[in-house]
Amino acid sequence: MYLSSYGDNDGVVTSVSSNIPGGHELAVGDWDHMSIRTGLTFPVFEEYITGDYAREGANISDENIPKNMPVANQWVHGGPLIEGGENKMNVAVEENVAKVNLHLLTADDLSQIKVLDPSGKEMSANVEIGKEDEVFFSGAISHSLTLDNPQIGEWQIEMEAEEENAYLLVADYDMEKKSDVGIRTEKEMAGLQKNQQLAYKLKVNNPNVQEDTVKATYHVTESDSPNNSETWVVTGGTNLSQELTFDKQDRAYNITIDIDGLTKDGNPFKRTIVDSVYVGEFPRK
Repeated sequence: MYLSSYGDNDGVVTSVSSNIPGGHELAVGDWDHMSIRTGLTFPVFEEYITGDYAREGANISDENIPKNMPVANQWVHGGPLIEGGENKMNVAVEENVAKVNLHLLTADDLSQIKVLDPSGKEMSANVEIGKEDEVFFSGAISHSLTLDNPQIGEWQIEMEAEEENAYLLVADYDMEKKSDVGIRTEKEMAGLQKNQQLAYKLKVNNPNVQEDTVKATYHVTESDSPNNSETWVVTGGTNLSQELTFDKQDRAYNITIDIDGLTKDGNPFKRTIVDSVYVGEFPRK
């Protein structure tokens, strides 16, 4: 569900990120991470590794291979849901938002879900409910709804759980043309394999944002050890770049950046960038 915002994917990685510079994409099909382990796709590329194509090689330039940059027009949030308690979550909507697509995952069924606009009025929401069968969220309950031409301010989602539960929300902001918050990100990978440091360049280049209110919180977590996590906070300007340090080699790290601030009109905005890096040389067989 989350990866769908990045384009075609198999529930684990996107088609774009599977490209290797200099490589040649043979096919994109209805396969997932589980099915390809069975050898199902072997006939697709068999002739390329055994026939004339393999001997001749392919002169492919990497100039046209798309770069897999993180999406910067989403907000991601999650946490536990208290049994029988009051579970509320606010979703900020700034000006010039055409619509917001809300994707809510819960571990178990909710007994009730309400959506209130910034004035406190309950919205008659058409919530599509289904069950996830993807690898990471298999069995989770999916709730999807869209806020068209949403009122500016803090929307509230109220969730009622009959037992201990948990949720993950992904809010996709569909902005009017040229009205995006204007987040631009770039990674300086030079030296990452040796000194385990990464210059993450992050900027908000929208003149309609109050610069002194903008804050970015970097959460860096080792993929295989969630307890191994560090946090950096950058405040007071639209240049939110940060030098990240990783304490281990030959590890994959998840980078989550929470960005919030106020627009010139005083309306709050929130965004989340999700990225990942590998520190060290890739193992070779």
